[in-house]
Amino acid sequence: VAPAANLAGTGTVPVGTTHSVNRFGVHDLAGNVREWIRNEVNPNRQRFILGGGWNDPDYAFADAYAQSAWNRAASNGFRCLHEIPGDDARPDALDRVIDLPFRDYAAESPVGDEVFQFFLRLFLYDRAPLNASVDAEFPGTELGHHRIVTVDAAYGGERLPLHVFRPPKHDGPLPVVIVFPGSGSLMRNEFDPAELRRVNYLTKAGYAVILPIYQGTYQRKTAIKADTPEATAAYRDHLVMWGKDLGRTVDYVESRDDLDASRIAYFGLSWGGQLGGILPAVEKRIRANVLYVAGFSFQRPLPEADAINYVPRVTQPTLMLNGELDFYFPRETSQRPMFERLGTPDEHKSWKTYPGAHSVPRVALVQESLAWLERYLAKG
Repeated sequence: VAPAANLAGTGTVPVGTTHSVNRFGVHDLAGNVREWIRNEVNPNRQRFILGGGWNDPDYAFADAYAQSAWNRAASNGFRCLHEIPGDDARPDALDRVIDLPFRDYAAESPVGDEVFQFFLRLFLYDRAPLNASVDAEFPGTELGHHRIVTVDAAYGGERLPLHVFRPPKHDGPLPVVIVFPGSGSLMRNEFDPAELRRVNYLTKAGYAVILPIYQGTYQRKTAIKADTPEATAAYRDHLVMWGKDLGRTVDYVESRDDLDASRIAYFGLSWGGQLGGILPAVEKRIRANVLYVAGFSFQRPLPEADAINYVPRVTQPTLMLNGELDFYFPRETSQRPMFERLGTPDEHKSWKTYPGAHSVPRVALVQESLAWLERYLAKG
């Protein structure tokens, strides 16, 4: 259904032309236009609108999404129903209000410094040799020179693949942007460089871009299937492994003469933006953060995996870019408390919002993020 759908496209197409058909013969349940659903969401009384539209990422098909019934976005639509004569049954489920998890972050407090130091110890690892190997090279990609490097992970005798992109020509060591991807990385079996088109301007601007294959993503699949935090040891353990994967990536940068380990930024996309409230508090070799459509999650994990305990310890210069109507990370109850709780001094953090939902206009993304990186990853 989803692979053949009109997702991440350029506009609507006539129904039935995409070959996206489910086993009952229903066309275009995924993509093309989102479809309004009758059910309301508690507590904000919005309506579900499902399936994803032509301008949504491919993982939108599997997401539960809601927005104001007055929203008239270009990718919003509906599906007509042909009633079967004599079938007047109306399932009660059509009218059920769906309760979603919610946390009032204004009423919560982080743990103290002494307790937090115990949390940090979970992320410690021995700085063993990387044993780096180059598995493949592709010199002429959209993001520049693409090299696939594998290093020893910090746990379990595993190997950590790194996708390293560099400008075709450069002088001196390059500043580095380490990317943490969106939740689609949990669903896909292999990384496709096309997924980084959103940040392809970074190599053109003179930055090296590294995407580690974090535990549970792409070909490193595990039992974890969703990006939502859970109150389980398994989720906590994955968070610790993500922190160690980030640390080993920085170790690799430090091992390279052509990369500048004193100028490293964290770039979190959606799920990666959410984790941008945690991982930079653990990895202090990160010098600046750019968080794209980020915010607090409303699920409550174990305290040692809860962002509220880490965000005040994120002290690097941080830029947050958000959509004003984001359902996953609502502006006032998710984005704002995350931004205000950041431990970064006020003069070194910025939160900008734009019309729209779980996205930011590309022009704004390029202009704001490049200006931020130039300001905080400058030489000297």
